Amino acid sequence: MRVGFIGECMAELKKVDGLLQEGFAGDTFNSAVYLKRTFPALESYFISAIGSDPLSKEMLEFTRGE
Repeated sequence: MRVGFIGECMAELKKVDGLLQEGFAGDTFNSAVYLKRTFPALESYFISAIGSDPLSKEMLEFTRGE
């Protein structure tokens, strides 16, 4: 079975010990990830549009790792 999630993934910046840490999350992205983790046999797809800037490229690499 294939399940697609259409939406956004956002860059999150937080300050920890005086340094900025970067992360990526969003309702639809998180749902796609957790569905796949819960049911590994399913094909879970996250569908979104991103830019061509360095931060968007980092986000793409991050999402591919999930």
